[in-house]
Amino acid sequence: MKRTAFFCLLVVVSSLWNTPSLAQESEDPIRVFGVVDGYWRPDDAEELGISWERITFDWSKLQPQGPGTFESSVMREEWITKAVSSGREVVGVIIGTPVWASANGQTNGVPLGLYEPIDSPNNLWAIFLRELMAQRMTANIRRWIIWDTPDIRTDDPGQPATLAGSAQDYYRLLKIANQTIKSVNSKASIYVGGLVWWNDIAAGRESFLQQFLSIVADDPSTPDNNDFFDGVTLNIVIPPALLPGITLTSDSAGDITNSVRTMLDQAGFGDKTIWITELNAVPTADPDGGLPDAPLQISLEQQADFMIQGTAMALGAGASRIAVYKLFDSNFTAGTTPPYGLLRPDNTRRPAFDTYALAIELFNTTLTATASRSQNGRLVILQQAGRTLYIVWTAHTQPVNFWVESKFRDEPTVLDSFGNALPAPRIGVGPEGINVHVIETPPAIPDANGNVIIGGSPRILILEGEPRHVWAAVGSNALQLN
Repeated sequence: MKRTAFFCLLVVVSSLWNTPSLAQESEDPIRVFGVVDGYWRPDDAEELGISWERITFDWSKLQPQGPGTFESSVMREEWITKAVSSGREVVGVIIGTPVWASANGQTNGVPLGLYEPIDSPNNLWAIFLRELMAQRMTANIRRWIIWDTPDIRTDDPGQPATLAGSAQDYYRLLKIANQTIKSVNSKASIYVGGLVWWNDIAAGRESFLQQFLSIVADDPSTPDNNDFFDGVTLNIVIPPALLPGITLTSDSAGDITNSVRTMLDQAGFGDKTIWITELNAVPTADPDGGLPDAPLQISLEQQADFMIQGTAMALGAGASRIAVYKLFDSNFTAGTTPPYGLLRPDNTRRPAFDTYALAIELFNTTLTATASRSQNGRLVILQQAGRTLYIVWTAHTQPVNFWVESKFRDEPTVLDSFGNALPAPRIGVGPEGINVHVIETPPAIPDANGNVIIGGSPRILILEGEPRHVWAAVGSNALQLN
């Protein structure tokens, strides 16, 4: 396949868009929703209803002293077998260079010998991968993510860089991983490590993904090797503090996924899937274990709403898989560690556990998804066998009514974020005298600076049949969304 380089820094998402997509991968249609590190609380993972989980294989911890041996306490085989026996697929992510194998003597260094031939005794990365694939615990893992956040540079503010190398170094890392892993398991799939995306935008530089795709396109050996990667993974987490000039919101799961999809398509990589392997909004305002001094304050209720909004937006933009980071607040220090977990360190559940479980239950059988927006309203339509779900919410502080075309003998069901049944919507008159179900949505709650980070609490309308026309109305002004 002929590849063309693509050099636009950011694909701009307009204020009104409608993106049709397949919400699932055809090869594995039921494995849509997952979590990171479900092995910490496997019973809760099972109750949540996830079908896969991401587990980290940290080379620097697995082999701190040198090649040939593994620290069994770092990654226990029973964690993997428990997940597999419960019907959850394990997806591995490989990170971290041991000091003894690192070009810069740190765990974010480029592995020594990386540009040596794959069978060279000096290519320490290839040697480790062969040894890892020989371990019994990896026998049931077919999908591998290579590194995490490789697009963070060493001088970026915020999160530390996990790879002190260039896009060319990362491509070599991934290419060696693809060749080595597939020499052991020809059915393996290899994915680009979770991109944070916004660091490049904040720095005003060409995106890491664009550089990577250009390098792939210039490698003459890629066409015969499926380009050495099967998809791209993204980390979309609203953190306790944002990068200067950057605002992440409920829209980000859709906006970033759409931008990556467009970038892949225009560069000639339209066959690659997109996963969101870390999705969350950190509940810094949790009275039990939150971060009260964090610049960005997100309530438990807002995190819970984001589970519905973020997963719906991701599906509408074409994400094949979605995982929440993370199931449990492990290695947690109160007042210091961001409270990511659906479960607190004392095993109590944050409300987001229940809303993510609802999203899994309601959204998992989606056949196609579309997302649309107006200035104030957001709509995601999920078409399923025999029925359609309309997920709607207000994006700003002005309430929005959504008008959904009504038909004779409709039996509408309206749910809130927790699955509680709400009163049946009233019937109104829409454009050209069409009868409509009127779904009222509450306004969003702004932060201390007046910015809306998380949209208002969503509503889920379930109707039998094919998708129908929907309008977003503020007062008497209505805009058709689909």
